[in-house]
Amino acid sequence: MSIRPIIAAAIVVLAATSCNNDVFVKPTAPSSCEVVLDGDGSRASIKFQPSGLQHIYFDVYGGQSGFTYYDRAGREIAVNSPAKDVARISFSNIAMVAFDVYIDGDKLTFECVENTVQTNPMNFSLRLDYGFGTEIVHLTLMPGQPMECTAFSYDTNALNAYEEVARVTDQVTLHNESSLTQVMELWPYLNVFGSVELTPEETWAKGENVQVRIPYFNGTEWTVPEIATGLTIYRDYTFTPAGIDWTTRVKVDVPAMSTVAAQAVVNYYSVSTQFTATFRAPVSGREFTTKGIMKVTQPFDYEIQVL
Repeated sequence: MSIRPIIAAAIVVLAATSCNNDVFVKPTAPSSCEVVLDGDGSRASIKFQPSGLQHIYFDVYGGQSGFTYYDRAGREIAVNSPAKDVARISFSNIAMVAFDVYIDGDKLTFECVENTVQTNPMNFSLRLDYGFGTEIVHLTLMPGQPMECTAFSYDTNALNAYEEVARVTDQVTLHNESSLTQVMELWPYLNVFGSVELTPEETWAKGENVQVRIPYFNGTEWTVPEIATGLTIYRDYTFTPAGIDWTTRVKVDVPAMSTVAAQAVVNYYSVSTQFTATFRAPVSGREFTTKGIMKVTQPFDYEIQVL
């Protein structure tokens, strides 16, 4: 069998179909599917296939909140506009992240305006929809400069004070089978701390750092000191109040031929009040304010109970 006619026929078919745009589709894969921006002001560009692109948008849950689309004249357009009309996509959310994507010919340019989130990189997915298929570009924003707290305050005349339930902090039982009195010791303040809770109304404020004048109970009333302490909103903070000596030991006699059980009970006092905190994004200068509740709980005194 001769294969020459078959090869010749195949060449003719290839020559004919290579000019048929309905049969062969241009490759749509971008030059890179991963873009990482190193914090504030960082930029990066990749190549993509504009031919046949129908829509360009970010995959997000709950809609396109925070995204704004612009045409080449700088006018805001609908988020579902055809790809040929989109020249820039901007994103910003309260107090945290702002970035832009510029579409110019066959080039996509990503720019991180600012990223104040310090815990983890922020991740976004840009979808290039060609109708018959899609391409995804994964965008990662590394942390930039953190938010700055410009003001933290609360009404020192509106402290809601109350007494907490007493807590058992140490408990000892001694069986004295001797003919002499023995002594057992309790440590009422060992591993006993005060605590501060800052609960904001706005979730974006969680993890932000503030300077707080922590009120303390002096035995008669709650007092606000002049010196502030650095705290992180919505993160547990413990402290040892002034006047509390964790090395305090209390001796309890156990008579001969007897068993004695004793416990140390520490009395806690608490105060709560509403705070107001203002933060500034250092790059854009945007300012944001949140309110919240501050609660301070402090051990003050103790009693020894023989059971």
